[in-house]
Formats: sequence, structure tokens, C-alpha cells
Amino acid sequence: MAWKLGHRRVELNLDSTTALNIIRNRDQTDLCHGAIADYFGELLSREWNVEMKHIFRECNFAADFLSNKGHSLSFGSHLFNVSDPNLCYWLFYDNMGISCCREVNEMI
Repeated sequence: MAWKLGHRRVELNLDSTTALNIIRNRDQTDLCHGAIADYFGELLSREWNVEMKHIFRECNFAADFLSNKGHSLSFGSHLFNVSDPNLCYWLFYDNMGISCCREVNEMI
């Protein structure tokens, strides 16, 4: 989506070191992850600058907010032209580097 919108300098934050390693080390990827590694390889070979970073999940409230919001939307890609006030709130916290512990409910 970033490419289609004309963005040529992109920061990609991932909360999974496994996913980040698969993308960075495409040549060493096992068969199980080969297709996704190839897909990212094609994306990264385009004429743009993509900076990939690991970010702890506790520091990425905006992504968590969008993920939760996505559960209420129809399947597919969604582009938000106007920022949700709640998203702006979480972006502020992410930008300030504020983090907190998350409560995890155990299923018995």
C-alpha cells in the first residue's frame, strides 16, 4: 500500500524478531517460510528506502489499536483517509516512547 501511495521512504516496525530475521535473511530461509521471504524480497528490491526495525509490542500501541479495529471490519485492505482520534492518541504515546505492561488472560 505504501508503494501504491507513492511513499519511497518507509519505516517498517515489526514486533516479531522471527519475522524480521526471515525478511533480512531470505537466502537462509527454510521451505516453510520461502514464499513470504520471496514476496518481501520482491518488495524490497524496488526503488525505495525501507528501514526495518524490531520494536517491542509494548511500545507499539498504534499497531495494536489498528489490529483490534480490523477485527470489526470486512476482510481485505482498508485505507483510512482521516485519522481516528483514538489512533492519534496512541501515535502520541508511541512517539513519546511510553510503554506499559499488557494484561494477558490465561485460558484454562
